[in-house]
Amino acid sequence: MSVLVLFDAHYQPDRADEVIQAFAAALPATRAFDGCLEVSVQQDQDDPGHIVLVERWASREHHKAYMAWRTGEGATGSDVGTLMTARPTITYFDDAGI
Repeated sequence: MSVLVLFDAHYQPDRADEVIQAFAAALPATRAFDGCLEVSVQQDQDDPGHIVLVERWASREHHKAYMAWRTGEGATGSDVGTLMTARPTITYFDDAGI
């Protein structure tokens, strides 16, 4: 069964466009990564620095392998992490079947 992953992050609001552009550049590799079923970027209408990646992965293990890759050989070289105003949260959800 697939897993829904929310990557919820807050960035400097005046740099939100830069963050969105960095995600646009990085997401083709994410979408091609083993186990990635889909990913989209959502931006808060009232707080442009609040950005959530909504991801669907084949399993939690696939996502964890992806995160290990992104922090290692798959690092983008982008400095958007320095634009965060708080530590991001990652939440894993199962479909409740309703």
